[in-house]
Amino acid sequence: MSKLILGTAQFSPNYGITNRIGTLKQKSINNILKLYKKKNLNFIEISASYKNAINKLIRTKNTKNLKYIFKINFTSLIKKNSSKQIDCIKKYQKKLKVKTFDYLLIQNFDKYSKKKDIFNEIQRLSKNLKSLGLIKNLGISTYKFYNINFLKKLKIDSVQLPFSIFDQRLIKKNYHKNLKKNKIKIFVRSIFLQGILLENFNDIKSKFYKYKKYFLRIERFCEKKKLSKIEACICYVKKFREIEGIVIGALNADQLDQSIKSSKKRILINFKPVNKNKLINVLLW
Repeated sequence: MSKLILGTAQFSPNYGITNRIGTLKQKSINNILKLYKKKNLNFIEISASYKNAINKLIRTKNTKNLKYIFKINFTSLIKKNSSKQIDCIKKYQKKLKVKTFDYLLIQNFDKYSKKKDIFNEIQRLSKNLKSLGLIKNLGISTYKFYNINFLKKLKIDSVQLPFSIFDQRLIKKNYHKNLKKNKIKIFVRSIFLQGILLENFNDIKSKFYKYKKYFLRIERFCEKKKLSKIEACICYVKKFREIEGIVIGALNADQLDQSIKSSKKRILINFKPVNKNKLINVLLW
């Protein structure tokens, strides 16, 4: 697997705090996917909750040979009998014209994580879907950094977590290495913090003004190293070998091209983490 994975949240209407163009036009999505496949990249991250994203992806008529990291709310699967779980997954596979999801990631897992039967529910789901070849791996998409023993007890194959040049919680106390040691594959998202890490400070929304010094720090860092912000963000995350895949979004083909080119550069980036939860945690925006 290439480390870069195309995220499709941007295909949804008005996604992202820095979005000034509203909903992506179908032509832009066609161009993004055309370039992505031209570069021999084939993993797509898509969610049942990304409004219209699946339909827009299908309309490109360019989905052959794509592989999917499919995200779905646990609400759609928990406490359902086996046949209903199967029908739910097959419905989306039929739309996307695939028989297997390489990865199925459970969203809104945090809402259910304290339920006493959560371990049995996850393991039952995994066994049910894997036995029929509907999925190869089961994991969770979360904003929380759960205890490793808790994740081991879940018996999941993968986890998707936020990680960026600002938000370095993933590597704190070697959390990433412990995940790898326990054979839990790591996928990261929010490497651009919905685009604010790529913005000029003067263009950033007023709610972030109080964090001015951190944005100026990355601007000075990039100027000194003669890097673009995309290069700094991607090269920082990419250096961690424990990471299986990096989800990136794009508003147009040019932006995607910049990300792909940046991912091929070998630049060692070291940057002091930003420990401001209301900045690095998008749920608190």
